[in-house]
Amino acid sequence: MKTVIQVIQHLRPGGIETMVLDLQRFAAQDERTIIISLEGDRNSALADWPRLREHAKRIIFLNKQPGFSFKLLVELRRLFRILKADCVHTHHIGPLIYAGLAARLAGIKRLIHTEHDAWHLTDMHRRTLQRWTLRLTRPLLVADAMSVARGVRTHLQQRQVRIIRNGIDSERFRPGDQHFARQQLGLPDNVQLVGCSGRLEVVKGQAVLLEALSQLPQETHVALAGIGTTEQALKDQAKRLGIEQRVHFLGRTDEMPTFYQALDLFCLPSFHEGMPLSPLEAQACGIPALLTDTGGCREALCPESGRLVTPGKPDEMAEAITEMLIEQPHRNPRDFVKSEGDVRLMAKAITTCINHFTGGRCNMTSTPIILLTLTSALLVVYHHLGYPLILRHLTRDKAVSTVSYTPRHYSHQRRDRHLPTITLVIPAYNEQQHIADKVRNLAALNYPADRLKVIIACDGCSDDTALIAHRCATEPECRHLNIEVRSFTQNRGKVAVINEVIGGCDSSLIALSDVSALISIDALLIAANHFTTPSVGVVCGSYRLLNPGSEGEAVYWRYQSSIKAGEAALGAPLGAHGAFYIFRRSLFSPLPDDHHQR
Repeated sequence: MKTVIQVIQHLRPGGIETMVLDLQRFAAQDERTIIISLEGDRNSALADWPRLREHAKRIIFLNKQPGFSFKLLVELRRLFRILKADCVHTHHIGPLIYAGLAARLAGIKRLIHTEHDAWHLTDMHRRTLQRWTLRLTRPLLVADAMSVARGVRTHLQQRQVRIIRNGIDSERFRPGDQHFARQQLGLPDNVQLVGCSGRLEVVKGQAVLLEALSQLPQETHVALAGIGTTEQALKDQAKRLGIEQRVHFLGRTDEMPTFYQALDLFCLPSFHEGMPLSPLEAQACGIPALLTDTGGCREALCPESGRLVTPGKPDEMAEAITEMLIEQPHRNPRDFVKSEGDVRLMAKAITTCINHFTGGRCNMTSTPIILLTLTSALLVVYHHLGYPLILRHLTRDKAVSTVSYTPRHYSHQRRDRHLPTITLVIPAYNEQQHIADKVRNLAALNYPADRLKVIIACDGCSDDTALIAHRCATEPECRHLNIEVRSFTQNRGKVAVINEVIGGCDSSLIALSDVSALISIDALLIAANHFTTPSVGVVCGSYRLLNPGSEGEAVYWRYQSSIKAGEAALGAPLGAHGAFYIFRRSLFSPLPDDHHQR
């Protein structure tokens, strides 16, 4: 008997989750199918979805938490070996990453991945991640609709994609007594009822259906089966449109056949879909369907009894609902489902894939490649998450050392002679737009003029940087500065200029600063007081953005500043920001520049 492992992200009520349960139920007699849910725990899942109880003995919950989990990868590999899995079947990107890699590491040759929608592949990051995962795991790739297959071929550059359409249990979903069904659900009898089932989320488009309902006669009602984050917003919308008495929120409905049997028309107003199951369920109950033309909806619709409309168009939807409630369908949509969308056809096709897929493309070179990839991924995670957390732990009882200093108020004082001499070096290349502001900023520094020298090193500038710097140095507020503008005729690079300029300096301290960075007026005094401690060799400035280009840029620099602060608290900063830092002249060693390397 073959052991097939179906791996899914979670087991909450939904189309894909129902399909996986049906695959287990209708598996071939020589197959033992086990479902692994990455997220959730057994008790909560069974309480939230009673249908899981009949499958409970063959479901494993791993209770994955948000974020990447290397432990989960190891646990899946262990489970696959314990269960002696012959085939692993994944659904969506999360299970593909974890279970696909774990299957290859466990030496499982038969790996199948079903892609259930393609609209998320328009996102570059998701597309790149899935593309590389497919290259590493090399599964037999299945799409549940022609539209999904086209998206996979286009976005993932995968040519060999098998199409196995989703299916539903047409024996469970069958026509019934409408009057009895409405009584069971507490729905009015003397109205025309349009039903919609699914998560109450923006992407599902229920708001468009309510907008369309506001244009329909009073005897037309809508029943919504499902729960979600937009439930209150939809209720508010119904009240605003004056149709709250004609919209029936049923919440989570376990007896979905009864729901469909109560309807006159089923409507799926989604903005995005893969290959939806709810239209197949409704049509199996003999109810005609109106769907938006997105994803695989066209393939889930009986062409003789159903109709397609444009997503997000309430006027078009209202017109179609009116016509469909009047017309008699030319064909019973149940016949279409039994021939095209029955779960037994899907299960048989999956079994055929398992039996004929030998996994010959998987070889021993996969394991080291996967391990190398995982190691690289872990290094990235460590850099962005692990290192900051470790740093925070090590510095929880420490703080960045601070010093006190006596303000000078820009007046000459006797203690000035005890301050160290500083040479402030500013490399510049074509900085004519910013150099004037920089010189005026330096003139505002509260440090004795006879203890500070400024060198602006123009590295082969082809604009007026040097000329503007000279002019600013003669302005009344800048005349006290001991400033030198050096113009190098050839552009040699920042390192070569710094080597030459610092090599001729004899001050106690050297400060480096970028032209575009403005230095706080007390920065030199604070830095000089740090150097009264002999063990201090370098003092780094704290970099702040006056006008961040975006929130992302601001977050990045706050993150970098927190890292620098943590390292400083340990007395071991790994680097300084080029905007401003200061060090002892005696510690400087010339750096190899581009010319030396050549």
